[in-house]
Amino acid sequence: VSCPVTGLPQGVNNFSVAVADNAGNSASANGSFTVDTVGPQVSSLTASAPPDSGTANIAATFGDAVSGVDTGSVQLRVDGGLVSGCTVTTASLSCAVTGQAVGSHSVELTLKDNMGNPASASTSFNVTDTRAPSISGMAPSGLIASADAVISASFSDPAPGSGVDAASVAVSLNGSPVGGCAASAAGVSCSVSGLPDGPHDVHVEVSDNAGNRAASDWSFTVSASGPVIGNLVPGNGSTYQNPKVAVSARVTDVDGVDTGSIRFYFEGVDVTTQIVGNGDVYTYNATGLADGAYTVRVTASDSAGHPAEQTWTFTVASPELRLATGQVYWESYAAYLDRLLTVDYLMSSSGSGSCMNGRVTTATATNGVTPLGPLPVNLGNMAPGTNQTYNVFYIVPHGVSNFRATSYAACDGDAGLVFMFPYPPPL
Repeated sequence: VSCPVTGLPQGVNNFSVAVADNAGNSASANGSFTVDTVGPQVSSLTASAPPDSGTANIAATFGDAVSGVDTGSVQLRVDGGLVSGCTVTTASLSCAVTGQAVGSHSVELTLKDNMGNPASASTSFNVTDTRAPSISGMAPSGLIASADAVISASFSDPAPGSGVDAASVAVSLNGSPVGGCAASAAGVSCSVSGLPDGPHDVHVEVSDNAGNRAASDWSFTVSASGPVIGNLVPGNGSTYQNPKVAVSARVTDVDGVDTGSIRFYFEGVDVTTQIVGNGDVYTYNATGLADGAYTVRVTASDSAGHPAEQTWTFTVASPELRLATGQVYWESYAAYLDRLLTVDYLMSSSGSGSCMNGRVTTATATNGVTPLGPLPVNLGNMAPGTNQTYNVFYIVPHGVSNFRATSYAACDGDAGLVFMFPYPPPL
């Protein structure tokens, strides 16, 4: 007998057959068969990658209630590439897929049951980049002995980075942008020139292709020239009204002065052994200087051996006063009777320097004559070649026909010095 049937359900189907002969004897038999025309059922397929990780965790669950899953047929592909090393059972799959780049990735699962019926499922995952690039190898640093430098730094973007965006690189020096730099995903290089001595600050910024930005700051110091010799005392071209002068200079350098190299020359004579140091100021005390011009020269080197020299001049110009007697007279008959004599004087500034705050301080006379004043007499500031007149009254006793009168004057000089004429004054 042969009976075609259709619409059979999946799974086991039972049947029976009965037959009889012509004598009425009967017989029967039972049988079964299985119908499996549907592939396995995939109940879940998941894939995910933590931020900044190139590893995706993929898991699937599946099953086939009729013939079961053929584990040998289970295959996983990421971006079309077959993945190996997964753990596969008749009910599940699990994989850790490494080395995935930033971006979106497709996942496809295919499998069959033991009857060869296929099934598939798909999903996707994203690898994200939230970490900024790394900046290293910053140069120059520390002390450099040239006014020209190459500013450079190296870049890297940690895996699974999106890569360095070379167009995002920005370099500034001392707060100002630096142009003409050569930038790439590997680093940046900028040539700068004519840098002054001293510290310089560098700022570098760079982003990756995901927009994560990094920055780095560092500094370096240029010492391309010798020390700075300044704060000159007395000032160059100045006039000093004192025969005792403290000659000094300040010697500084960004990378330190070689103090053993400092030399002081006064009027061509090496006076280094007589200088006194106070911090970075060095002083030579010159004494007994006559009026005239004087030359000072100071030399020094920094710790890198760069030399420097400074030469300057100053002038010692002392005041000098000369006194001349003018008219001597009785102002009136009454003055004659009172024995009140008037003497006119002419005070001249005859030195090479000005008489500052000139004044007649006191007066003396011989033969019993008494100076009455008015004293003191203020002469003011008297430049060389100028004159001031004043008079002094004297009481002249009867019988005195002559006497010697002396006027004492003073001028102020530098550093509190007072010039007295004549010297010494009376006690």
